[in-house]
Amino acid sequence: MTMNLYDAVNEDGLFNVQGPLLSAIDAAFLASGTTIQAKIDTALETASNLGGSGVEYEELIARLIPYTSGYRSGSNSFGANLATTARGLLPVFYEQDKGASPLTTTAALEELIDQMTTGGYYVDANTVTGTAAESASNLGDVKVGVSVLDGKGYTIQGILAETITVEAASDGTSNLTTTGTRPAYGTLTDNWPGGSALAGSLRVSSPGQGLLGQTEWTDNDVPNTPDGWILQTGVAGTDVFVTNVAIQHVIISGTPTGGSYTLQWRDSNDIPRSTVPIAYNATSGTVQTALRAIPGLEQVTVATTGSTPNYTHAVTMTGTPGGSDLLFTTDNLTGGSARIDVVTDRYGDDNTFSGRALRLDSDGSTKIDMYRPITVTHDTVYAVHCAIAIADDPPESSTSSSSSGSESSSSSSSDSSSQSTSSSSSSSQSTSSSESSSSSSSSSSTSSSSSSQSSASSQSSSSQSSSSSSASGSMSYSSESSSSSSQSTNELRFQLVDRIEGQSVLDVAGNDSEYRVDLDALAVGQNRITFFVRAKYYPRRLYFRIHLNDPPDAAKSVYIDNLCMVQATELYDGGPYAAAFAGRQAVKEDDTWTLTLANDNGGKWSTWYERLYGMSAAGLRLPTSGTINIPDTLIP
Repeated sequence: MTMNLYDAVNEDGLFNVQGPLLSAIDAAFLASGTTIQAKIDTALETASNLGGSGVEYEELIARLIPYTSGYRSGSNSFGANLATTARGLLPVFYEQDKGASPLTTTAALEELIDQMTTGGYYVDANTVTGTAAESASNLGDVKVGVSVLDGKGYTIQGILAETITVEAASDGTSNLTTTGTRPAYGTLTDNWPGGSALAGSLRVSSPGQGLLGQTEWTDNDVPNTPDGWILQTGVAGTDVFVTNVAIQHVIISGTPTGGSYTLQWRDSNDIPRSTVPIAYNATSGTVQTALRAIPGLEQVTVATTGSTPNYTHAVTMTGTPGGSDLLFTTDNLTGGSARIDVVTDRYGDDNTFSGRALRLDSDGSTKIDMYRPITVTHDTVYAVHCAIAIADDPPESSTSSSSSGSESSSSSSSDSSSQSTSSSSSSSQSTSSSESSSSSSSSSSTSSSSSSQSSASSQSSSSQSSSSSSASGSMSYSSESSSSSSQSTNELRFQLVDRIEGQSVLDVAGNDSEYRVDLDALAVGQNRITFFVRAKYYPRRLYFRIHLNDPPDAAKSVYIDNLCMVQATELYDGGPYAAAFAGRQAVKEDDTWTLTLANDNGGKWSTWYERLYGMSAAGLRLPTSGTINIPDTLIP
């Protein structure tokens, strides 16, 4: 047997009977919270205009106020009682089918969902969207993204329409505060839906803290092949490079006997920074400590040769962005024939984001495939972030320059590259699901983020798509990027695949776990992207794949930096997912991001089951595609 879910002729199915009850609740809430309350407010306002002594009038009207509050409370109570009756119908229909009462409400709902799916029944979905934007006044460049899809890839029907504020409470904090708006009195009150009253936190993740290991590309036992990665297609040193960071020598000569010097640097915001005065005979540890105190130089290393006081300090500019100014100095040394020079031994690549990057070259036809084994949990939302740039191939020359008491001149140096013969690797994806067939994409910067589901009339199907966005910053680099589920001429893909040279895995909803970047549309400069992926049940070990498909022409290189993949944070039970990722500048106190969530509650059954049973918070959802539509008109 099966439950009688919907009967358009006899009108004796579960949804047929629940519908009028829910309509009655709507009417009660509309009257108490809107219609009658508005009329009472008008009466009170008009009474305040009465002339004469006024005392009798005021006392008379004052008697009405507590009755108004009591009526509203009573209407809410009446609506709640109707809701109890509506909820009670489900176990009755369950018992008629099974011959026994359900052990829990969840068990009854799961059976209902299973029978709806098997029978092809579906309800209309809500349209839910989410966007992330950062304040133009932010001094740090942390990126925040938001997703309105759950771990199975479906739109979360119970997301509350509100603005969630994300804020840094102190300089350099790794935990941002998340604050929602005022909630309703409850899910069954006239002022529903209200906000989430969220008061939580969101961790700022850096490369090395996620599933992909150290993706600042600093560990390379094999030249030009990052540790932990498998280069399947392409040749290290020909198609794939790990870029160099700048190395400068601070040379103390002339045997000074006293005084000091400072080292200065301009950060990626062109803000001049300076060390404290450094003693003329300071050793490597002192120089390194002074440099690391400058924001943006926290990872530099110093190695010293020579004998006191004529030291040569080799400064490796680890963690500094490409194209940033190099060190220069002020000279306050005394005694002997004291002199200080800054000599650039090696320049960093102009197109790196934070010191080292993965550089993918191509002759315009060679495809590149790299894999990283990872362990994931199925039906879980993961967020991925990286910086991408596309630029002309770097020059092959190498020069040095020096300065004394002023900024050094600049020239460029990088690895040279040769071209390899063409090889190819491709991966095709297909999607299938009992409820939907679709592909999902995400885009960064100020573009909108949305997730919607639609359902048509009987004998139609529903599809869903989503995108999540991480807003652009006030940095000088561009933050625009594009993603497309269709074939692009020049395309970079990030994918979760089931094996090397395997296929992109799917989530339960049938979405590919991938993100595609159209390199032809990529903006000049650094592009910051954040996207979300999920996988249905697979062996716990998957592979994260970087695939350069149909590469750009031979004169172009693609740079990938700060790649990080972490489990996203569910902001509240049944709510959206979010993630925050570090950039070049740590957060500053009062840096702020805004998550704007919208829900039209346009699917009446989807909405009412959220209110009655808290479906999203329980990880449940009514099917929103199939062959037999249970119409919203049943709730007249």
